[in-house]
Amino acid sequence: MLRFSVFAVLFVTATCNYGDHVHWNWNSDDFSGRSDESREPLSPDFQDPATLDSNPLPGGVVDIDANRPNFPFAPFNGQFGLGLGNTDGNQFLGIGGYFNFAPSQPWWKGENVCVERIETTDDDDNTDEGKKNTTEERSFVSTLTRYSCVSTDHKHECITKLNNHGSLKTLIVRYKCCHGYGKRYGSNGCNMKMDLKSLNETLVELKGNVFKDLLDDSDYYESSNYTIFMPNDDTIGSFEEEQNSVTHQPESKSIKGNDLAKSHIVKGLYNIHDLENEELLETEYQDTKIRINQYYGMTWANCIKVSKANNMGKNSIVHIIDEVMKPVTKSVTEIIENNPNLSSFWKMMESVNVTKYIREDGHYTIFAPTNEAFDKLKDKDMLVNGNACARNVLRHHMIRNTICSSFIIENATAVNLDGNNLLIQRSAWGLSLEKIAKIVKTDIMGTNGVIHLIDVVLIPENALYANEALKRNNYTKFQELIAKAGYDTEIDKATNITIFALSDETLAKPESKKILDEIKDDQDKLRAFIDYHIVDGKLTIDNLGNDVMLNTKLKDSSLRLNLYSTVSARVRLNSIESCSSVIHEVKRPLVPATKTILEILKDDGNYSHLLSIINGTEIEEILSDTNRSITLVAPDDSAFESIAKADMTTLLEDQQKAVQIMKDHILTEVLCCDGIGFPHLGFNSFVPTLGSSQQKISNNGNHIRIGSRGFVKKCDDLAVNGVVQTINAVLYPQRYSHATLGSYFFNL
Repeated sequence: MLRFSVFAVLFVTATCNYGDHVHWNWNSDDFSGRSDESREPLSPDFQDPATLDSNPLPGGVVDIDANRPNFPFAPFNGQFGLGLGNTDGNQFLGIGGYFNFAPSQPWWKGENVCVERIETTDDDDNTDEGKKNTTEERSFVSTLTRYSCVSTDHKHECITKLNNHGSLKTLIVRYKCCHGYGKRYGSNGCNMKMDLKSLNETLVELKGNVFKDLLDDSDYYESSNYTIFMPNDDTIGSFEEEQNSVTHQPESKSIKGNDLAKSHIVKGLYNIHDLENEELLETEYQDTKIRINQYYGMTWANCIKVSKANNMGKNSIVHIIDEVMKPVTKSVTEIIENNPNLSSFWKMMESVNVTKYIREDGHYTIFAPTNEAFDKLKDKDMLVNGNACARNVLRHHMIRNTICSSFIIENATAVNLDGNNLLIQRSAWGLSLEKIAKIVKTDIMGTNGVIHLIDVVLIPENALYANEALKRNNYTKFQELIAKAGYDTEIDKATNITIFALSDETLAKPESKKILDEIKDDQDKLRAFIDYHIVDGKLTIDNLGNDVMLNTKLKDSSLRLNLYSTVSARVRLNSIESCSSVIHEVKRPLVPATKTILEILKDDGNYSHLLSIINGTEIEEILSDTNRSITLVAPDDSAFESIAKADMTTLLEDQQKAVQIMKDHILTEVLCCDGIGFPHLGFNSFVPTLGSSQQKISNNGNHIRIGSRGFVKKCDDLAVNGVVQTINAVLYPQRYSHATLGSYFFNL
């Protein structure tokens, strides 16, 4: 008989996040509740650009009305001259124009401010999960608008996200200083004009003479606008020495001259403050791209730190980087496939078909174990061939965003594809993953992410074999019993099972020792003991049921599963999921029931009076019925000896009366002692019987009470059709005036 304890807590929250300048509205012009001056409302006549008939702005973008109030409310409106939100130039601090001061307008409304207007169509996620989420969102609301504005020292940007009957669009209006202009703190507009030099002069000034020579060879002219990620002279010199002395890795190739310069050049002017994390910039070399990452206010280009940004020339912006960038031409999967030192990892990826889920336009970090790492595994062949939960191993090594090695200063965590945190640490000897694997090579850039090589294959808990999962979770002695029974290899090969494991502490208790002493070295009995603790199927917390019979590995023997809403538990519900099994902890050894309730009474010797009373009645049939699931609250001989002789005579002579009384001792559900909890908020719990009454049950910590007079003397004699609870009194029918809440199983 098993007892589970289940607690379900549901938190439903609705949040409005103003801290990050996000406001949601459904078909509403109500922008009340704003608290940030940088947020501006949509104009009253706002429409979806797709529905405009007359002269939309370039790109179909609806401009933001810059003259609407910024303050969230005006506690004293214009009639009192205290319209605090007004910034139209007629009021100062909202004092109704009595003082003719001009207000301080936002800098982005001033001179030399350029406006960019962008419209993009959001692509759906190509994964099944992404398609599911998109479908749900589209069916949820016909027109959804998400609007936000943010002002910084460098730009003012308003973003509107539209979902109009499934058409997903992002509209961006960005105000910033025009090229060649800057702004002083507190100034209106961008009134600080820069002395811009030619591209060649800018490169020389930034100690980029070698790069300038490469650029000259590339026939670039001053007539076009370019953004250059430039390594300085010392950096290029170090790179050329490395190119001449080090054998190149298969994921990269040696380039020089024109191609090297082109791989650092992007057409157009890109201020570092306008770039976003994971943004891709197309270079002038064979359609290769530069991946931008931003972390703690710093910027990286292809995992190379930008050390000095936004150096402006007449037709250029130059960002100085700490290393030379090698052109990125292959995806992360192509790099792994073509690296001979990652052949085992690639074979495992192919065997579980994971490559089809890696998007070409995605952003991934892959911690790839080398062949030497796989050689350390005893089950290497099973893993690389797709067995042993290889998919779980792969997901453990993958992250859905780009993490460069230089991001890690000391400790950092990243969430892998299974939603678990991976710990990345930097120490004196380098970088490590999960305090186990050393990162032996970093920052191998792909077109859709980055790869780091590690020297150990990390096996997560959900990819462990059952024996290893038992050891890792401190069920050592139970695992030793499995091995002693010659069951360890077989249990690792088993698929889709649930193990009810005994902790080392439980196996050290007298009850457990008595059972094991009876087994001794009999391997067949030990095997049967283990088999009774294993059932087919993975029983996790979310797929458990009440009063369910579970088929165990022991032939013709079942476990009864019951759920109760009490604190005490015979099974600890923490669902340790290994590769092909789920592990739950039981507090007592499980012993199969072999007798009916009636057979237990007859074999015990303490129920002679009870047996005499029910002899020849329908109660005997009820207690023998193996298709029932009941609890017998059984008064022992001493309980019957304490009642009046006249009452005892009545029970023996009047079968109809005896049946009526005894039905009130039979509960209609299986109730174990661990399932009887403390009264909740002063309310008693009641359980229906086969008779005309209900029995009140309670647990005060010292003893368990059933009815008004009965105390449980002996708990949980398990039968194939229920359980016997021995009590010290005969229970007579009572009518409780208290309102009940139904079956005890539903009492909380």
